Amino acid sequence: MSRDADGLDERGRLLEVVTVVILGVATVASAWCAFQSSRWNDRSDDDARIATDARVEQSRLYSKATTTIVYDSNIVIAYAAAVADENDKLIEFYRTKLVRPEFLPIIDEWRTSVASGSTDVTNLLENEEYLASLFKGSQEAEQQVINATADATTAGEYANDYLLTTLFMASALFFAGVVSSFKVRSAKGMLLLGAMFLLALGAARIAGLPIA
Repeated sequence: MSRDADGLDERGRLLEVVTVVILGVATVASAWCAFQSSRWNDRSDDDARIATDARVEQSRLYSKATTTIVYDSNIVIAYAAAVADENDKLIEFYRTKLVRPEFLPIIDEWRTSVASGSTDVTNLLENEEYLASLFKGSQEAEQQVINATADATTAGEYANDYLLTTLFMASALFFAGVVSSFKVRSAKGMLLLGAMFLLALGAARIAGLPIA
C-alpha cells in the first residue's frame, strides 16, 4: 500500500474516532440537559405551589388582622363610654372579658392620657406597634409570595436554558450522525466541524448553568 493510501486511511480512521467521541459526548450531554430541564421544571412548579399557598395564607392573615382591628375599634368605643361614665364594674368587665390581652397595653396607654386630661380616642388604633403586630404575619406571607414567585421564575428560566442547550447537543448529534452518509472527506470534515462547534457551544452553556 502506498504512503498516500496509508495517510488517507489514517485520516479516515481519525474522522471515525472523532465522530464516535462527538456522538458519545453529545448523547450524554443531551441526556444530562434533558434531566436538568425536567428537574428545574419540577422546582419551578414546587415554588409556584408555595407562592400560591403563601398567597392564600397572606389573604387569610390580612383578613384576620382587619377583623381584629374592627373588633378592637368596637371595644374601644364601648370602653371609652364606660370610662366617661366612670362605671368601674363595666370597665373591669371589658378589661377581663372582652379586651384582648395583646390590646390591653394600648388601652392602658389611653387611660394614662385620659388621666392627664385628654379624652381623644381617634389615635388609639393608630399605634404603630399595634398595627405592626397585627399585620406582621400578613407581611411575612406576602414576602414569601414574592420570594417564591421569583424562585419559580428563575427555575423556569433555567429549565428553558437547559432545554435550549439540549437542542444544541441534538444538533451536534445529527451532524455527527450523518457523517458516515457522505463519501467525500471534505464534507465529512465540515460536518464534524459543525458538530464540534455546536458541542462546544452547548458545553459552554452547561458550564454556566446551575445544577438542580
